[in-house]
Amino acid sequence: MTYVVRVAKQNKSALGTPNPNDLIFDSTLNTFKIIKSGTVSGTVSGTPTTLNVAHNMGTPSAFYAFAKFSDGYVALPDEMERSQNSPVQRYWRATTDSTNLNFDFYKGTSANYTASVKYYVFEAPINASAGGSITTNEYAIRVAKPEKSALNPSTPDDLIFTSEYNTLKYYTSGTVSIVVSGTNAYGTVNHNLGYYPYFTAYVNRFVFANENLYATCPGFFSDFGFYSYANVYASTASLFFDFKTNSASGTWKFPYFIFKNNLGL
Repeated sequence: MTYVVRVAKQNKSALGTPNPNDLIFDSTLNTFKIIKSGTVSGTVSGTPTTLNVAHNMGTPSAFYAFAKFSDGYVALPDEMERSQNSPVQRYWRATTDSTNLNFDFYKGTSANYTASVKYYVFEAPINASAGGSITTNEYAIRVAKPEKSALNPSTPDDLIFTSEYNTLKYYTSGTVSIVVSGTNAYGTVNHNLGYYPYFTAYVNRFVFANENLYATCPGFFSDFGFYSYANVYASTASLFFDFKTNSASGTWKFPYFIFKNNLGL
């Protein structure tokens, strides 16, 4: 007999075949397990200036990162500093290989500036072979995947859940719609957490101008002098949705998710 552990949200049912969105935990579904996290900072004095962090996973692994620029806003990978307009001078990129996380910052012809990065490495290896190792504790709550052992797991990927690793704590989500009329337009959502939270966002109409296709932010388009940027930034109180353009018109939608994990930036 297969046993399932479910924890439902308030006023929702864990019985039968519930909507996964009605559950806080379901032992049949894998969870993000944060293997490691940390912060790195430095002065951006060249183009690029690279900040490296050894992840010690032995294989490229799933990760996420956030950068705080000198203007005080936190940006997602491939985003520019919020105060920037076209042409963009300051922006950053995040990549990984089998050894390091690589954070490349650009300054163009602007002055040197200080940047900080908060990074998270998850248990899922990109090449689908198990990566990393698990450090066992005497006391832990574990839920193993089918045909895997919760007593002697070989990697974190053997487990649906373990109290030995941190995970993401969902807070709230929604969609911001921005009406654009050939010039910059903005939207704001207040989270009022008092710190920079873990967040992610998407935007439509940047893939073949299809309203039903969403891509991860940021969105970018440039052709024959026309440009459009769709960016999302965080402060300690709000998320800011910036659509910067010199030509576009229409409505763009930004679904977003905010977690209670404190970036500590």
